[in-house]
Amino acid sequence: MSVDSTAYRDGILAAYQGELIGESLYRELANRSMVGDRKAKLHAIADVERHTHCKLKPIAERLGINVNEAQWMRVVERRLSELESMAWPDFIDKALRDWPPYIARFEALKQLAPAGDADTIKWLVDHEAALVAFARIEHDDMGSNASLRRLQTYLEETPDGRRELRTSGKL
Repeated sequence: MSVDSTAYRDGILAAYQGELIGESLYRELANRSMVGDRKAKLHAIADVERHTHCKLKPIAERLGINVNEAQWMRVVERRLSELESMAWPDFIDKALRDWPPYIARFEALKQLAPAGDADTIKWLVDHEAALVAFARIEHDDMGSNASLRRLQTYLEETPDGRRELRTSGKL
């Protein structure tokens, strides 16, 4: 295996596992939230993460990537205890610090991707850009539905996203 293919496989592993963690984490935060608009926004984040991990799954399987659920669930539990006690403005500030660097990481991964994976890796980049846009909108207009609409629009515009929204009851 070449250095580039090893780096690509490692990048897919990290991204795929990260999406699994993200979906579980944000879904559980949504389920625990007592505030309606935050609950909806956290569910939308989880939907975006689910959509992305489903897109990455065929690549991960082709590369022989097996994620250890017990291991990533420990990460979810640790992050849940950290995030669930956080005030919403602090959560959004943390997202604005933590999420933007993923765009560059995924852009770098796109450079390593074989031609057949290019569209999926573009979606990986785009999903992170949509999440960062959500956080920026939420930061600037806390409590409005504009940030939620941004994620819903992203999901509606992606080929499998409309089905995702229909099955989750959001369309």
